[in-house]
Amino acid sequence: MDIRYFGMMRLAQAFGPALRFRGADGVNSAAAFVNLLSVHALMNWPAYGAYSAVEAACLSAAQCMRAELRPGGLKVLNAFFGPLETEWFQTVPPPKLAPAALAKAVVAALKDGNEDIFVGDIAEDIRERLKTNPKALERELGSH
Repeated sequence: MDIRYFGMMRLAQAFGPALRFRGADGVNSAAAFVNLLSVHALMNWPAYGAYSAVEAACLSAAQCMRAELRPGGLKVLNAFFGPLETEWFQTVPPPKLAPAALAKAVVAALKDGNEDIFVGDIAEDIRERLKTNPKALERELGSH
């Protein structure tokens, strides 16, 4: 919580005013605050329960930041992803997302003006299943 959530809040407090000023620059506005969020911010994965809860808190803060910063022209992008090819998720079976693929998707989303993106097979699967039957997804994630 201290690193992920409060760290994000400290970044927003430190850089938000400057980014908002840049965002209000009209034609030259090129400022965005990008949140890299586990897709489990949207549905808790009990195997990583505390991690999912912190990600949910970060999503809530990002939604608030978006509302507060939008009038100044600053965009807030949430990039939802599944397990990454990192040491943290080494015991999780594939598919995993390469960090470079996440970075590429973020750049494309910024160019396209998106506010929320889902990157990788796991994130897309959870997105679709949340639309269809969120309770079934909750039960399935809780059984692993």
